[in-house]
Amino acid sequence: MTQYGQALEHAHDTLKSDKDVIFAAVKQLGGVVNDRMSVKDLVLEGVKQNPNVLTYISDETLKADKDLVLAAAIRCGCAVNDGTSIKDLALALVSLHGFFCRESAPI
Repeated sequence: MTQYGQALEHAHDTLKSDKDVIFAAVKQLGGVVNDRMSVKDLVLEGVKQNPNVLTYISDETLKADKDLVLAAAIRCGCAVNDGTSIKDLALALVSLHGFFCRESAPI
């Protein structure tokens, strides 16, 4: 994992939700991380480096987290504001970049 941060994309699903694996991947991508960060904060830092990180993690709750989706949308250049619904964020990501995570919660 330390050789290439985007290896998270190819990791087994059980590893994609492992805090140590996410930590190593985000650090390798250039993210500023520390061992006291929550998994959500690690993913947020990863999304700031590469918005595709959101699609690689296996935790469906995090994939549907508005803060993380908002960060990915902003990083991708979508025009958003705090009042934008998660559904609108997802639609913007799909229309601009052709990706978004599987649903885990109604949006």
